[in-house]
Amino acid sequence: MQTIPVDDEMMIEDVRTSHDLLPLALCLVAVIILAGSSIFFWYCHPLLIFCDQGLYMHMAQLLLQGKVPYVDMFEINPPLAIYLHTPPVLAASFFHLTQPFAFALYIWTLILISSLVGGLAAWRSGSRGALYVSMAAILGMVFFSRGQTLDFGQRDHIFAILYFPFFLVRYLRWQGLKNNRALGIIAGILGGIGIALKHYFVPVALAAEVVWVIDKKSLRPLLSTETVAASLTLLLYGVHFVFLPKGELQTFFGFIVPIYQAGYSYYMTSLSYNVFWSRPDLYLMAATTIGALALARRSSFVLPLQAFSLMSAAIFVLAGQVWTCHTMSTRMASDIALCVQALLCARFLPAFTRRGRLGPTILGLALIAFAVYHVKDPVESAMREHENGDLFWVKSLKHSVITPKDDIEACSKIVLNYTQPDDSILFISSAMAPGYPVFQQCERKPASRLLHGMVLPILSSLIEDPDQSESRKGLFQSRLRQIFDWYEDDIAANKPKIIFVQIRFIYDLLRERGFFERQMAGYKVLKDEGDYRVYLREQ
Repeated sequence: MQTIPVDDEMMIEDVRTSHDLLPLALCLVAVIILAGSSIFFWYCHPLLIFCDQGLYMHMAQLLLQGKVPYVDMFEINPPLAIYLHTPPVLAASFFHLTQPFAFALYIWTLILISSLVGGLAAWRSGSRGALYVSMAAILGMVFFSRGQTLDFGQRDHIFAILYFPFFLVRYLRWQGLKNNRALGIIAGILGGIGIALKHYFVPVALAAEVVWVIDKKSLRPLLSTETVAASLTLLLYGVHFVFLPKGELQTFFGFIVPIYQAGYSYYMTSLSYNVFWSRPDLYLMAATTIGALALARRSSFVLPLQAFSLMSAAIFVLAGQVWTCHTMSTRMASDIALCVQALLCARFLPAFTRRGRLGPTILGLALIAFAVYHVKDPVESAMREHENGDLFWVKSLKHSVITPKDDIEACSKIVLNYTQPDDSILFISSAMAPGYPVFQQCERKPASRLLHGMVLPILSSLIEDPDQSESRKGLFQSRLRQIFDWYEDDIAANKPKIIFVQIRFIYDLLRERGFFERQMAGYKVLKDEGDYRVYLREQ
């Protein structure tokens, strides 16, 4: 009778042994159930998308229409995120889907690709133990992604998804197991794209490599097919800036970057806020860290993964910003660690449970029961919403859509009631919401290159900052005048039917500068909706 090898020591011994397919097949069924339940959820919520994701979908749509980033659409982040959102925009148009649902399918497609690349690499390695660990990791990634709504598809989520197969291939490489060259190249390209999304993903990715170097006391595996592919991908992304339009480069590096470098502290919070951002997730990270230390001798998978998680968490805390989407890497790594560590702990079960097919089969069936338990409530909830008629029918889209009422932004209802499909609208707000998801839910045109007004309060705070020199304040005042000039030009040219002005952060800033008298003389106040004053064009 043969025991299931799951730790590194037995992995090396069982290279090229036959694979036990039944438990792996049952685990795959559990993965499919979890993924399918999430896709069903998004199918039942065809207009549900959140602000960051909606913004990049909209910018990708504008890019495909020939608009130039930072010139025709003002944004504060590098352009890779815009490029990565073009596939779901194209898919939505080609297959006649709503953009939010196409986006959800796109993210699950990325998860599928990453799982296939990582799983095939483990299969080709010839190690049954590596395959089991990889399947446990895939289960953790899918389980985590299934439970996401607000942060589903955030850049940090996309990074973790794309980095996943690269991590698995690196794990196999450091074990000295067989690596498929083609899969290594694909994993390297995916990992490189993910790392390029944000500059601080570089130390997060390097954290795992440092642990492996210390553990194996070797530098040789650092130069490999997948690391070269990842490095060349990063290099190619950097080189592509040379070929961008001059106006795009000047606006981004000369106008946007200096403002946000100086005004970074505008969004900072206290250290204690970030340390205790979410106690359940913090506890899970602590528990998996303890587990990784305890199991470090049995697997070289767990400590590098935990280093990745802890580095991501440390950067979030030290950065001091309020957006918990920046913890996506930590949270996903914790779920992966939990699944892998649970598998490794199976070694401590009585011997009869680990021999032959009985033990693995019971484990696989338990995973299916686990998956069914976790998808039962959300699936039943979605079905109840449709059965009870608690729905909203959006008739003005290119294709009519029925969606739960709670998914529709209040401002979307105003836009649908007072505008026509060819009208443009404008949001002057210190945040991406509620303009996004309104643009996706109503399919209206943006009236300004300024898709949101996040830059306004930042510039205002810099001008009032006593620590800024007079010359710097003068620079920021000129930048603020430029922003108002853009608003004036865009309103005059595009004549938005409705303008939403945020009351708390933006209204006084505009009023003090005579914005309403000059730029909005032809508008009347329609109503206040939450923190927004709604203006309707009279002419």
